[in-house]
Amino acid sequence: MRELIPQFPGAKVSFLVCSDEPRTEQEFPGLPVVLSVNTPVGDLYALTKCDYIFGPLSTYSQWASFYGNVPLFHIHDANHRMDRAQFRVSWLEDY
Repeated sequence: MRELIPQFPGAKVSFLVCSDEPRTEQEFPGLPVVLSVNTPVGDLYALTKCDYIFGPLSTYSQWASFYGNVPLFHIHDANHRMDRAQFRVSWLEDY
């Protein structure tokens, strides 16, 4: 998240955190986060309305990207730097 914020100069950046595990804002010190408290279907729909999606390799985020036409970045390696240019809309034939 900290790597992405500077890649949007002049924009107000915030993050919607969706998880199937309980999360707290304290896990994200100093970051502008909103924690989802919705259902899995509600979270999926909320992700389709985001400007960008990133997370672990998952058909859940892939579907949100495809359905909402939202650029996606799957994190394969925790040490890989996230670059806004690497996000792209997921197409089902990619997998």
